[in-house]
Amino acid sequence: MNPSTSQGITHFSPCSIGNICSAIGRNSVKTNCLTDNKQVTTISGQQCGNGIVEPGEECDCGGTEGCGNDSCCDPTTCKFASGAVCDDSNEDCCHNCQLASNGTVCRSSTGPCDPQEVCSGTTATCPADVTAPEGQGCGNGMQCASGQCTSRDQQCKTVMGSYTQGNDTYACDSSGCAISCASPEFGTGVCYGLQQNFLDGTVCGGGGQCLNGQCKGSSVGGQVKSWIDDHKALVIGLAASIGALLLFSLLGCLTRCCRRRRRVRKASPSAPPMPPPGGWQGWNGRAPPMEQQAYYAQPQQHASQGWFDQGGSGRGGGGYGAPPVPPPAYAPRSGASVRYA
Repeated sequence: MNPSTSQGITHFSPCSIGNICSAIGRNSVKTNCLTDNKQVTTISGQQCGNGIVEPGEECDCGGTEGCGNDSCCDPTTCKFASGAVCDDSNEDCCHNCQLASNGTVCRSSTGPCDPQEVCSGTTATCPADVTAPEGQGCGNGMQCASGQCTSRDQQCKTVMGSYTQGNDTYACDSSGCAISCASPEFGTGVCYGLQQNFLDGTVCGGGGQCLNGQCKGSSVGGQVKSWIDDHKALVIGLAASIGALLLFSLLGCLTRCCRRRRRVRKASPSAPPMPPPGGWQGWNGRAPPMEQQAYYAQPQQHASQGWFDQGGSGRGGGGYGAPPVPPPAYAPRSGASVRYA
C-alpha cells in the first residue's frame, strides 16, 4: 500500500497487489463477487473505450491506446472486427478471434481439490470453477477446503512461515476458526492470533467446518473428540492413573480373598476318617454274578426255644443268615419269692 493517501494516487501499490493476489491465490479472499467483463452495468453510465464491456457492447479493449494489437475488437465502436466472433483479451475460450476447440483447457488445476476446466467448443466463456467437496481427503492427512488441499497446520505455515527459520509453525487448537499459531521458536505455550480466519471448509471443533469465521455443523461427540485431540497429554496421564488405580484395587481384592480362605482352612481342620466296625474286613475281590449270589433268607424263629435258625434251613440254603438275636430279658413271675444266697 502507499505510505499516504492523496488524490493523485490512481493505482494500487505493488505491495497491495502482492497481498491481494496472494490472498486470492490461497482463497482466503472470496472472489465470487468478481464477475466476467461482460454485460457489466456501471453507475457512471455506458461509455465505449473504458475497458468495461457494458450492455450493447460486444467488446471493449480500452480505446485506441488500450487495444494496441488487439485485432478482434474495433476500439471505436466496441464491436467485433470483421470475421471475429470473440475477443481473446476478454474471453478465456477464444483463440485468434475464434472459439477455442472442445477440450481446450481454459482454467488450470491448482491441486487435487481444484480440477481443471475445459472449453466446450460452442461458447467463448469458460465453465464455472468447480472444486472438490469440503472435507474430502486429499492425502498427507489434509482435506479439501475452498478448493485447496490444506489443514490448520498448513495454513499456519503459509501465513506465518516467514516469521520462523524452519517454518515449524502449527495451529494452537482444533476448535476455533480464527487463525492462531504456535512454534517452538515462539516459546512454550505462546500462541499468536491473527485477524484472519481459516479457509471456509476447514475442519473445526466437534467435526464442524469453518464458514465466515464461525464453526458450523459441530456435534457433542465431535466436540469431545476435538477436546481430547487438543489435550492428549492430559488425557493419557489421566487414563494411565485410572488404569493403575483399578489394577491395584483388583490385586488388593484378590490378595484379601486368598488370605481369608487360608484363615478358614486353619480354623476348621478336616476330621480324620472313622475306623470301620470291629471285626469287619473289606471285600477286595470281584462281586459274584447276580445269579450266583446267595439269598439271604429271613431266619426262622423257634418260639419254643427262643432262638433263631442260623443253619440256613430257610430259602436258598447255604446263605449267610443274620446274627443271632439275644434271648428275651428275664422277667420274674408275679408273686414268686426271690431268695438270695
